[in-house]
Amino acid sequence: MFCDYKKITIFAVEIKIKAMRFKQLLTLLALCVSLGVHAQMGKYFTTDNQQLSSSYVTQVYLDRDGFLWVTTRNGINRYDGYQFRVFKRENESDKTLASNYVNCMMQDRSGLFYFGMYGALQTWDGEEFHNVTLLDHQGQENYGYATCFLERANGDVLVGSSGLGVMKLSDKKTARQLGGVFANLHTVNSLLEDKNGYLWMVTDQQGLVCYDGKTLKRYLTDRKDLILGQLCSDRDGNIFVGTNAGLYRKQGNDFEHVTATGQKEVSSLYCDRFNCIIVGYDGKGMAIYDPRNNTLTDNPFFSQEVDLSKSKVYSIVEDNNGNLWLGMLQKGIYRQPIAFNGFQYMGYKLGDSRNVAGSACVVSVLVDSRNRTWLGTDKDGIYIITSDGRLVRHLSEGYPSTVMALAEAPDGRVWIGSYGDGGGSIDPNTFKYQRISYPDDDHLIIMDIETDAQGRLWFATMRHGVLCYNPADGQFRTYIAAENAPNDRRVNSIVNNYISQVSFSPDGSRLYVATSMGVCCLDIASDSWTKTFGSNCLDYSVPIRVAREYDGQLWYGTSSGLFRYDLKTKKTTNYTAADGLPTNGIASIERDRKGMLWVSTDHGLSLFDPKQGTQMNYFADDGLQSNEFSDGASCTASDGTILFGGIGGVTWFKPEDIKQSPWTASVHLTALTINGEPVSTATRSGGYQVTENTINASDHFVLGYHDNSFAIHLSTLTYENPEHIVYHYSINGEPFRALPAGHNELSFSHLPPGTYRFRVKAERSGMETPERNFTVIVHSPWYRSAWAYFFYALIIGLFAWQFLAYRHHRMQNRLRLQAHMHAEEMSEAKLRFFMNISHDIRTPMTLILTPLLSLIKKEEDPERKSVYETIRRNAERILSLINQMMDLRKIDKGQMQMRMSERNLVGFINDIYMLFDHQAKTRQIKFTFEHDSDQLPVWIDRSNFDKVVVNVLSNAFKYTPSGGEIGIRLTHDDHYATIAVRDNGEKIPEDKLEKIFQRFYQADSATNDRNAGTGIGLDLTRSLVEMHHGTISVHNLEQGCEFVITIPLGNAHLSPEEMIDESELPQEPLAQLQAELEPEEENEETPYEQPDTNGTSIVIAEDDDEIRNYLEAELSHDYDVHCCINGREALSEIYRLKPSLVISDVMMPEMDGNALCSQLKSNSSTNFIPVILLTARSRDEDRLEGLETGADAYIVKPCNMDILRRTIQNLLSSRRLLKMKYERTDVLEERVDDIRLKSPDEKLLEKIMECVRKNLTNSDLNIDMISDEVGISRVHLHRKMKELTGQTPHDFIRSIRLKKAAQLLAEKGMNVTEVMYACGFANSASFSTIFRKYYGMSPRDYMREHQDR
Repeated sequence: MFCDYKKITIFAVEIKIKAMRFKQLLTLLALCVSLGVHAQMGKYFTTDNQQLSSSYVTQVYLDRDGFLWVTTRNGINRYDGYQFRVFKRENESDKTLASNYVNCMMQDRSGLFYFGMYGALQTWDGEEFHNVTLLDHQGQENYGYATCFLERANGDVLVGSSGLGVMKLSDKKTARQLGGVFANLHTVNSLLEDKNGYLWMVTDQQGLVCYDGKTLKRYLTDRKDLILGQLCSDRDGNIFVGTNAGLYRKQGNDFEHVTATGQKEVSSLYCDRFNCIIVGYDGKGMAIYDPRNNTLTDNPFFSQEVDLSKSKVYSIVEDNNGNLWLGMLQKGIYRQPIAFNGFQYMGYKLGDSRNVAGSACVVSVLVDSRNRTWLGTDKDGIYIITSDGRLVRHLSEGYPSTVMALAEAPDGRVWIGSYGDGGGSIDPNTFKYQRISYPDDDHLIIMDIETDAQGRLWFATMRHGVLCYNPADGQFRTYIAAENAPNDRRVNSIVNNYISQVSFSPDGSRLYVATSMGVCCLDIASDSWTKTFGSNCLDYSVPIRVAREYDGQLWYGTSSGLFRYDLKTKKTTNYTAADGLPTNGIASIERDRKGMLWVSTDHGLSLFDPKQGTQMNYFADDGLQSNEFSDGASCTASDGTILFGGIGGVTWFKPEDIKQSPWTASVHLTALTINGEPVSTATRSGGYQVTENTINASDHFVLGYHDNSFAIHLSTLTYENPEHIVYHYSINGEPFRALPAGHNELSFSHLPPGTYRFRVKAERSGMETPERNFTVIVHSPWYRSAWAYFFYALIIGLFAWQFLAYRHHRMQNRLRLQAHMHAEEMSEAKLRFFMNISHDIRTPMTLILTPLLSLIKKEEDPERKSVYETIRRNAERILSLINQMMDLRKIDKGQMQMRMSERNLVGFINDIYMLFDHQAKTRQIKFTFEHDSDQLPVWIDRSNFDKVVVNVLSNAFKYTPSGGEIGIRLTHDDHYATIAVRDNGEKIPEDKLEKIFQRFYQADSATNDRNAGTGIGLDLTRSLVEMHHGTISVHNLEQGCEFVITIPLGNAHLSPEEMIDESELPQEPLAQLQAELEPEEENEETPYEQPDTNGTSIVIAEDDDEIRNYLEAELSHDYDVHCCINGREALSEIYRLKPSLVISDVMMPEMDGNALCSQLKSNSSTNFIPVILLTARSRDEDRLEGLETGADAYIVKPCNMDILRRTIQNLLSSRRLLKMKYERTDVLEERVDDIRLKSPDEKLLEKIMECVRKNLTNSDLNIDMISDEVGISRVHLHRKMKELTGQTPHDFIRSIRLKKAAQLLAEKGMNVTEVMYACGFANSASFSTIFRKYYGMSPRDYMREHQDR
């Protein structure tokens, strides 16, 4: 057990050098190995603790890549050191698997796998399982049960079966039974090819046979009782066969029984790398047989998880790192490390047969001067073990149960310190325990003990600081913390009384004390606690677990890592897990003879190089007692052996035996999963084949853009300590990144499209594997592929070209549109100009026509009267031109509505002909009218179609010289009527014919420049003809030109909105047309009746001074006229004066006429006053707007003064009659016998008035109160008030209150506020606003104006 493993390395070297001692050295090596395995614990795999599919294991197998395969009765398992990949036919990817019950397997040198199962033989190419057709020696398809496989040296693959004997694979899909000497073989259980190329077979009928290429030779024929099992050969060519009665070995021409195996049933055989035969028993565990020295070791391994000594070992294999794998029927698999790594172990993991140190945690260790090992345990006393591993004594009864400290005094006595039982010494010969008594504490806790050169003992205690005990006089000296020592670093005292460990400096001059609040140092000679550090504590407030001084460096361990304090430079350095330590919790420190530090931790053992600052870490799988060690439980023996105690026992080793073997591992890609699904060669991603080879053999993967979340599984296929392997990866040349230790999965989520070049490597204990390179291509979606970008570029180019072409075309269109819009804007500007100026023209025309008509009436001199008529006629021509422009405006805005009626076109044109006849005679123009029928009914708008004919005739007369000819010809067919107007005047230039109907276009006139017009007449004519659904054109004749107008007959082309009845036609004579063409005959004056104007006042609102003065002059003879310059001034005057009538212009500053009229009609105190709007705005919509505001009359400027007077008189008379009707009292007709009856409405009004009067001061008065008072519903009251007063109840109440307020304000003695409250108004601002709206001025101004009178 405690053999020197340094010799192993020496022997291994001599093996290569001294061939003559080959056999002896191998024997010694095997023996040492068989002992050394005790130090390393194995790992157990089953369905309970791993992903193994079944514990019924039929075979364990190692493939050429290093994967471990496990066949079971419920699927196939492949293990990569981290997880199992399970093949079952229930899986979608494994559905081609014939059966989950797999008996055996093999991989040939080409990498093809073979699986034997019940009723089937299959191959696996890395992706799919393929059935193998079984043919007997006659070539007929048959069935058999595969039991074993063998690949011969020549590459032939043989299958041992039950039913077809030995079969040979002719190809991957066909296996044929061997004939000849093999034809009679029915069941073959094992196959073996020896070094001579002979084929050995275990059969049911003929037993063990050997085929030398010619004949079959049988062996063990005399042992009919033997049941033969598996065959095996060692490296020397020896043949072994397992039986139901032990192991048999070929000796000469026969087989001899290996007596050491007894009568145990051998179920499996395997030759390991040490040329030892690993024997698996059926229910008796396993054994290691050394054929060179004929020694056997039964069940050398122990596991706490499974009883290996009673397991059925049916299959054995060794991996590339020397781990032995046992396949156990019904128990799963077990991995046992074989290679010796120098660590020795004693503890419960060895099992009861080999463990002599109990199962308790080892908390203190000591190697005494007799080379005996003392182990202090927790609750199990002390174990004393010899150097050869025998138990000397277990000290429990009469001894402290928990021994925290062990130390040997110069006299050989061993001193112990316990937890709660004080301390004492043990005689090394009699083992008699002598307890010492500490007077201050009968339950003293001693955590550590050190002895000095004078034989004194230094105890590290809990609560009592450091105790120095002199065995010679039995006296204690106590070192406890002074009262202010924790707060003052200059106090010469220890800083804390809770001590975990004490140690001396190498020269013995200093005592280092590890406390719960830092590390302290006592200079023994000077008795100073401050001399060494310059203070009484180093690293105060940090709990110290261990402290050691080596070579002027103080090393102390904490839970925050390892610290180094240089006693000369006073510099501290901290080493943590980030620097390579297995963890930050430091348990103990020992130094070997080479100056290397061995640091035990809470998770492993670290070899620390103080010079380089590097570490080499070891763990439980390397043979340590466990990964967790006890604080201070360490020592170094005189021969250099180092011991560490922990929760699993004790580990000891000689540092020179611990050599780091080369790590020859490499990184393998064990799996690639996309969205959790494993990838194979058949996997496609977005139309791409992910890989063409198996995952492990591939270095190129292609993914579609939808599969950009994937994981890559890595493994070194080294099965010991995979949790300590760190994988590093780099992408596209970036620095390497490390995965957490024990993690082997590279996961990526939503990786952007691109090419990713990976470099991965593994690192363990400072050693790295070679880099593994592979590439992952994540394709872009089709819309981001190279072809797509090319297509996009092409499309963009086409669009750019199209855009440029479109932009050029649009620019050309814009230029044309701008030209057209400019022309339209110019046309609109001209029209707007004429429209605006027409309003300005109408106003002065009023001052021309109105006085002119008065002059014509009064003038008796014919000559002057003729001049006046000429003025009138031209003034009316100006108004006609303005009207044409107004018509054009209506057409442009879509506001002109045709009012068609059926008329006789012959009579209609004849009337117009007669209007122009006088002008023709005056200018001696031959003027004719021809028509093909006396009656020609057509549907026309009389008020607008006459403008068409008049404009065309006017144009003809304009350009026809005196003495010329003008003719009208009216013809028709079944569908159309045609009006042709010709003249022999000036021709229209041919290039101007298309423009003649354009607005504002004026053709050049060479003969008569005075005839230049405005250019809107023919444009209006064309528009009116088109609105009649007709056409108009012009062409030149030999002399002059001809205008042709065509309109459809009937009314089928008209919409219902365009047609009216004859009764609806306005009676509009053509007198106004005649006014433009000839003087008007003198009319007999109509006598004007002088109105009764007594007390009648009129307010005129007009911003034009001349119009206002003229109206005032004309009307002041009959009425009391008050003139105002705008609507706001007029409103105030009307509120003040209450006139009989109001005349207002519409277009005025500040307040126009429409607003003024609306204000008056909405006020109950003025809504009865007639309003006449006098304006130059002649459009129908303007007229409608004025009438909608409540105007009683709408007169367009210029107006006839007589018409204005008559309108005023009529309105005043109407108001007077209405007033008389409602106010007079006719005694004779309405009162009989002085009896006056009141109607229900009058009674209702009286009730309402009475309620209002009583509540006049109540601001809360509303319609609900009134309805309750008079006894009718709210709705009925509202309806009756509207019917009787024309006002809503709310307006009625407000009107009464305002009138009462006006009355009170006119009287002296009350201010505005008093009046407001007296009339029921609660808010002054609201009262002022309502009063101003009603009376046109504020209450204060009203009061001031009336009180000043």
